[in-house]
Amino acid sequence: MTEAASGYCGHCFCIGCFGCSLSSSFRCPTCREPVVDLVRQFTVEQIAAHIPLLKDVALQVGVTLAQKELELDSSRRGLSELEMYKAKAQRLEAELQAASLRFANLREQCEAVAALQKQTEEDVEELQKQNLQLHEELRLLRQEARESEEALQRAKLLENAVVNMMEDSHSMLNVVIGTGWQELCEPMSENQVWQKLGLHAAQHSTCSIAEFGVVREYLQDLGQECMGNMSLGISQDMRFKLEYYGSNQHVFNEIEIEGCVQVEGRQLTFLGVRSASSRRYDGEGPEVPSDEHLALPPLKGLLCSRGDSTWIVLFEFSACAQISIFNAADIILLKDPVKHFTGYQRLAW
Repeated sequence: MTEAASGYCGHCFCIGCFGCSLSSSFRCPTCREPVVDLVRQFTVEQIAAHIPLLKDVALQVGVTLAQKELELDSSRRGLSELEMYKAKAQRLEAELQAASLRFANLREQCEAVAALQKQTEEDVEELQKQNLQLHEELRLLRQEARESEEALQRAKLLENAVVNMMEDSHSMLNVVIGTGWQELCEPMSENQVWQKLGLHAAQHSTCSIAEFGVVREYLQDLGQECMGNMSLGISQDMRFKLEYYGSNQHVFNEIEIEGCVQVEGRQLTFLGVRSASSRRYDGEGPEVPSDEHLALPPLKGLLCSRGDSTWIVLFEFSACAQISIFNAADIILLKDPVKHFTGYQRLAW
């Protein structure tokens, strides 16, 4: 066999003969499987190259053995002296044993070549199975890529809406929560929730703070011009602090809410007490300070994430916190607000 080659089916032929067959049909002459491309089978060539040599050696050994046997018979008949006969017989027996040993070695080599050929055929079969499996996995990956691309396009709508509005306007985001908006948020496991909060990197520290916030500038709220900054911090030991300061019709408000936060999946529950103060700066009379402490009902929140953006939605915040300057029931606070708001001031923890 000269220049052995095969298709993926593993049947081998001389590459010239194979080429003649393929000129009329691109199928294996043995099993009729389609031939995509030819693979050189160097192992088969080596085996084929050794076969004539093995035949010649075996023939030579057989001839030599026959000649030695004839010489032995001739010596037995022709020699008259017993000593000469014994010496020659011993020499011929030694040569016969050497030839037998050589023949046994050649037989072992033939068996090794046969085992190598069998292993090669098994390897070719396994490669064919892996090739089919890879084609199937590639098809599934392409299908998943198309589905992921469609989901990504839908998710970009929410991400762009949140980030672009905050970066462009630097205003506190008043969001009208519509039906189906939570479907655009990525699902999160319990470990991912802690990672999104930013508390997973300091599990043995009580100094780690996850900060969320927004900035409001010159927003018409209930027909009144107002401005302010809102910050929410969550500590490693699950305490929280919420600060708001801003002005509304010459009234400066400072509001603080402190307490503890409970995390169940993506659901957040803030249990705290509010303290507030306000001063009038209208220039008519002295400043009028007022202080109060008020236990609040639980504040409900939801941790959301899409891509690199993470935010917390506080539901019915204005009603629960009893803050009249907000005209939106639900408030969104973006993670790491200092990256998005030039006017943001960090939480005074």
